[in-house]
Amino acid sequence: TIKTIRDASSNIDTSYTIQRSFTSITISSGTCTLTSGGSTETFFGTGLLSGSVVGQHYHALDAAGTIVNLNTTSPAQATVTVAGNGQSVTIFTGNSSLSATFNFIVTMNVDTKQERVKTLVKNKTKAITTPTGTALAYISLDLSDVNTIQAVYDSGNAGTDALAPTLTVSGATGTFSAGETITGGTSGAKGTVIAHSPATSITFVVTSGTFAGTEAIAGTTYSATMVSLAAGSTESKANWTLDTGQRDNFYDHGRIQLTGTAATGRILIIFDYFNHSGVGYLSVDSYTAAVGYDEVSTYTSPTSGIQVELRDCIDFRPRRDDGTTTLSGMELPYPNLNWQADYSYYMPRIDVLYLSKEKRFGVHHGVSSDNPVPPFRLDNTMSLYQLQVPAYTFSPVDITTTYIENRRYTMKDIGKLERRLNNVEYYTALTLLEKDAEALVIKDTAGLERFKNGILVDDFAGHSIGDVTNADYKCSIDFKDRELRPSFNSNIVDLSYISGSSTGVTLTGDLITLPYTTTPFVTQTQASTFLNVNPFNVTAWVGVLNLDPPNDNWVAVNN
Repeated sequence: TIKTIRDASSNIDTSYTIQRSFTSITISSGTCTLTSGGSTETFFGTGLLSGSVVGQHYHALDAAGTIVNLNTTSPAQATVTVAGNGQSVTIFTGNSSLSATFNFIVTMNVDTKQERVKTLVKNKTKAITTPTGTALAYISLDLSDVNTIQAVYDSGNAGTDALAPTLTVSGATGTFSAGETITGGTSGAKGTVIAHSPATSITFVVTSGTFAGTEAIAGTTYSATMVSLAAGSTESKANWTLDTGQRDNFYDHGRIQLTGTAATGRILIIFDYFNHSGVGYLSVDSYTAAVGYDEVSTYTSPTSGIQVELRDCIDFRPRRDDGTTTLSGMELPYPNLNWQADYSYYMPRIDVLYLSKEKRFGVHHGVSSDNPVPPFRLDNTMSLYQLQVPAYTFSPVDITTTYIENRRYTMKDIGKLERRLNNVEYYTALTLLEKDAEALVIKDTAGLERFKNGILVDDFAGHSIGDVTNADYKCSIDFKDRELRPSFNSNIVDLSYISGSSTGVTLTGDLITLPYTTTPFVTQTQASTFLNVNPFNVTAWVGVLNLDPPNDNWVAVNN
């Protein structure tokens, strides 16, 4: 989400390439000079330009609108020379006897260009004497870039003009401005001013409540005393849908479409629209002075249905002039070249809602990042929710939450879970074995499948299923791998060392090792006695232990 098209010092640092139109340029003796708008605008190229550069970046049309190719040699090839500072270009058409008026379209480089600025005009009025009665038909407002419809008043009579509510006041301390909010001192009613002229009359759009009595009327700066109220015509905005006039390639005149009950009389439309000033692009900085950052509108393409936030756009669309068919503010960026600028933007963040040991809720804020991660858990707290905070959160409902599981298990709970898992494993194994047994095909001598009267399943977890008392029960079971094995006998045979028949080994006590020699690791020949490092670590020998038998033999059972 773009914050501003400015650098860290709030300076504009944009640069891009455009195609600009110079109209009605007088050519005298075959020569004319074009001049840029200042040091931040320079013509494409340097010095005397080559024919290929001229053919690509400098174009001319005569008074009849016919293209004049400056790169041809008939009658003579034109020369185009850019001044050293780039702020002017001299064009010689190649015909010194030519005196005419041409239009030129040339390529220019633009630096540190100020964006166009939008100004919101509030509570503009347009009266329609014969409104359409055809469903889904449009009424043009003749003004471009309409922001909102505030009200549509229906007179109910084809011969009578529609009127907005009007306050008759006295003692006004100043003139209330269009769009200003006025409030009743006693009733608390609110409205937005359409016009305050003459000084004793205020037309307005009702926002809430009803002005009553002779209460004080307060605005942003000025005040007045109410004398009377004329309710005006019937408000019927709900029957109309606004088309702001925005199109994919320009700002057209706004219009309203009849989507409800047709008006029975004349109508009066109250609406807000944007004026544009300057030439070039629109950005988020074009709106902030007019409506504030939060209120920058969203544009939905009527052709593709794609929705874009205008605060995140560089918008080169020109605006159709009010009441005419001409366009203004147009500056065409050169195709396939970069638009460069410094900008800052808002980043998302992940916070954590926690409960402390003091039984207080709190929020641990994460760090804003293009790829945010949750913050670390604070000591002596229990994290409850992760809060995914989007870039520049416009509303609390935009924050998404993720519950953090915090269930604590006691040893008793773990014991119950273990028993349940054991049961699940047991019955799962039995079920799988039963399915295998059921799927097993056993045929008789005739090749027919034998009828299974019953299925006995042994998962070889022990000897509980088999009849161990039967003389024919001759098997063993590996409890660990749950495998059935043949029966076996296990005996231990003592080994005796025969020195005469043994080679390459040495018997040391009860240990048989490879032959070895000994070498002192440390020799101390000067000490007279020994001293414990820790004299308090006294080893006490109490009693005598005799083992009978003195040793035992065992075997590895996993070989």
